[in-house]
Amino acid sequence: MEHASTREIYSVQATVRTYESGADGLMKPETVLHWFQEIAEAHASCLGFGYDFVTSRSLAWVEVRLDASVNRLPRWKETTWKSGMPKATASLQQAACGLSLIYAAGGRSP
Repeated sequence: MEHASTREIYSVQATVRTYESGADGLMKPETVLHWFQEIAEAHASCLGFGYDFVTSRSLAWVEVRLDASVNRLPRWKETTWKSGMPKATASLQQAACGLSLIYAAGGRSP
């Protein structure tokens, strides 16, 4: 497995699917949390301590704190970048990651 730098931003482009949006065409709030969970696990895997790492040691990741601010929910079929960037922490047991949805401008990564 290739590991990302611990200072590297991990980004994946994604498009809001039908079942991830409500009747108003906006992404459901729970989908934001699902996307954050997906990007956090994918980023942790690239760093070498994702799902396979923790389950092979009978461990688990537990979200104990989430600070979220939503400026605008993406619309159905809108393409965004799901990004994760590690934050400095005292130990692996206190690992933290900054997560964001960045709206694609001209199909480019942030």
